[in-house]
Amino acid sequence: MSDKQIVFDLYRFHLHLIESDQIVLFPNQYTKDELLENKNAILYGILENLYENVTDFPIIQFNKNDETLIFGVANKKKLQYYQNFQKHSINSEPFVYVIINTNPESQKVGVSRNVEAFTSESAAINVLLRVFNKYLKSYGLKISFEKIYDKKEFWSLLKQYSGKIKMLRFEIIKPNMSSISSSIKDYLKPLIEKTNSQTTKISLEADKGETLDKITPKNEQLNSLVEYTSEGGGNVVLRVNDQRKLIKSSDLSKTLVVPEASLKGSELPFGDWMAKFK
Repeated sequence: MSDKQIVFDLYRFHLHLIESDQIVLFPNQYTKDELLENKNAILYGILENLYENVTDFPIIQFNKNDETLIFGVANKKKLQYYQNFQKHSINSEPFVYVIINTNPESQKVGVSRNVEAFTSESAAINVLLRVFNKYLKSYGLKISFEKIYDKKEFWSLLKQYSGKIKMLRFEIIKPNMSSISSSIKDYLKPLIEKTNSQTTKISLEADKGETLDKITPKNEQLNSLVEYTSEGGGNVVLRVNDQRKLIKSSDLSKTLVVPEASLKGSELPFGDWMAKFK
């Protein structure tokens, strides 16, 4: 079998309730509490049958166990080539691998890189969100992805620009996973829940001619925000003196390298790499 290695960018998915006046409940009637309790199982059921329902982006299921699914999502294209001085075209369906762990304590997503299929990472993610939300909507649910980034690299970056940081902005996604929300539970989570804020922005900005201070892991409040966002709870943007371009935490994404043969293997749970995907 091929020993080709596939690189995945890692995300955390978040399932949220759609406002009640937008919900079209079919085929089952769920109460709000029932939806919250069963949302991950609903998602698994949808993903398990995607390959039968989606036509515009061909999908094939490669493997699954009780909580994790591996499938391919293709992008239909026409490729041009020349033969005997004549232009010809052929159909092609290059694809990316997608791994999703639907366990409520994990909710991790891996999307492989393939510029032949999708020209950018965001293009692949947008397709997945469009397809998933199409079927989740009938249950009164919607899904979003947030990138998991390397917090050690992020702190190294902040140290590198120490004394030069003009602005640090956190975009916090409403917590729906106890395993990653503990870092903000004491002061921020209650505010988010009471106000029903889906996205909460915290912007730290220095005055003109000055820079931010105490941007270190020893700053407990700051460290808790980095801890939460790095695990897929949001993203961070910073502005540095003498640089026009904003620096984003999404540029420091965590990756997972998986042997391609294990993605299509018959043995469960797929290989040693699965331990890193929980």
